[in-house]
Amino acid sequence: MSKDQLLAQGSILIKERSIRIHSFQGYIIEAKRQNFQDKFLVHTLLFGDDSTSYVVQSVFPESDKDFEIQSRRLLLEVAFKPVVPMRQNPYAMDLDMYQFEFAELKDGINFYKALTKGGETLWVSVDHFVTKGNANDPVTIFYRRMQRLPYSSVQLDEEGIVNCEVNGLPGVHAKINAMDEAGNPVYLYQLLLNENEKYFLIQGISPSKEGVMVIRELTQTFRAIR
Repeated sequence: MSKDQLLAQGSILIKERSIRIHSFQGYIIEAKRQNFQDKFLVHTLLFGDDSTSYVVQSVFPESDKDFEIQSRRLLLEVAFKPVVPMRQNPYAMDLDMYQFEFAELKDGINFYKALTKGGETLWVSVDHFVTKGNANDPVTIFYRRMQRLPYSSVQLDEEGIVNCEVNGLPGVHAKINAMDEAGNPVYLYQLLLNENEKYFLIQGISPSKEGVMVIRELTQTFRAIR
């Protein structure tokens, strides 16, 4: 839905402004609408991308000036939790158990985040892909993906790369230490699982070693949906 479509519903535009909300470009549109003798104000929050639009509306009598102020505030406090249908993902994890929620889909990769009681933000990404021929050696793939990490001083933890199995899927995993642009330590956990020629790469990022352990526990709930 576009701004023009909203205004085409019989509303008279009062003002509008562009905003950035929940990683989307959006607009707040204030309009006036009349229904017989009654006059209403309509505050609309419109945001989304090329494929999906999200609309939140507040409709109230024009005479209610107190709620008019409250309405503007409420639109900006809208809680947004997009739901990715599980049928679109060939995998599942117990996100709720570890208080992770879907954050965004970028370049075909799902990103999830959680806020710990200590105020740390943990990130987990899940990528799935297919490789064939000589390119499907798990350790080689693991190193290549590790080299793509956007950090400096990237190196394996002293345990190195370890073979593992998660819910029937064989793979390899390791803890990784690195530095961010500001020179702060970053702790990562990387798990690569494979099913025939199909691979799942789960990467977790934490500002502390304790957070990495939470991420590792989350990945142990990973299961492929066949």
